[in-house]
Amino acid sequence: MKIKYFLIILWIFVLGIIHAQNSVTVYTPANNAVEGYPLQEFSLTEITTINNQYISAYPSATLIGNASQTYNCHSYAWNISAGGTTICWINQKTRSGEANISKYWSENTYMSTTEANAYKIFYYNGDHSATRSSVAGYYESKWGAAPLMRHAPTYGPASCNMTSRQYYIPRTSSISGATNLSWSGDYISELYSADLVYKSKMGAYKWSTNNAKNAQILANDGNGSNAGAIFYAAGIYQIYCSFITSTGQTYNQASLKVTILNNGYRILYDSSAKTLELVRTAGETDLKGKSTAPYQVINLLSGAVVNNGGMNLNGDRVSLSSLPKGVYVVHLKIDELNQLTEKIVIQ
Repeated sequence: MKIKYFLIILWIFVLGIIHAQNSVTVYTPANNAVEGYPLQEFSLTEITTINNQYISAYPSATLIGNASQTYNCHSYAWNISAGGTTICWINQKTRSGEANISKYWSENTYMSTTEANAYKIFYYNGDHSATRSSVAGYYESKWGAAPLMRHAPTYGPASCNMTSRQYYIPRTSSISGATNLSWSGDYISELYSADLVYKSKMGAYKWSTNNAKNAQILANDGNGSNAGAIFYAAGIYQIYCSFITSTGQTYNQASLKVTILNNGYRILYDSSAKTLELVRTAGETDLKGKSTAPYQVINLLSGAVVNNGGMNLNGDRVSLSSLPKGVYVVHLKIDELNQLTEKIVIQ
């Protein structure tokens, strides 16, 4: 009973200070403004007293941060633990009664998930927030102006109403960058970016590709939201990017298809002569002992193969004079990684 009375007095004291304070602004990862309040800290004696009372009252929880009136549960879960540098008290609603904390999950930053995948937790009947702990099965949350605690999901002050919870994870990201490149030598490089760009304290990005033999992906900034890709052969690649949270969860595996066209060869169509020509241009290509490559000419409207055969890789010319007017696709397969596709129009 003593701890409950003390907590009520503590909250009345803190809320009274908040209404007398000017607000500060912190920003969500998607740059939306959230209202916060800068508050004065307790004395060392007060901090020690409050810490000891909560350690005694909640023996199954672990104190991981001192009591403090400079920040609360919402600020810790959504702001500080996510890399925010402004230490402040954040309420569920603004001073004028508008939505405040919900901006984190109603904007393009977090999305709903299951309890098993939860990274951020909102106790909607208790005006309380928590974040998942690196210790399996536990959450971490600031209990008002009391200490920062590691605790089981339903263990804590009754005022937090810990049985009513909503779960959130970082929203699905995407990869941006060039998707069509021309192969012209020993290698080709390109820069790719992941979006959204979460702050490094939340975790880091992990990049990979489906073809590590012919491509190398290297993160090149603090948390890896940007990466350089080096391709050593023409072909079709998939680039993957996942976000690994600080508690070890993998989210948001985004993928991007990148086509490296073989610039060592070029298909040319001579409309006046109605001939198809394979030309070998600059750049070396390992032919692996091959002298010819199969080709197909496909009617784009019907999908029917109307001409096929083999083309000499050192240069060749094929007549298409027998084909009627129409739109066609020419496909030449040198090997699995080196394929050419060209659309032609026969008048």
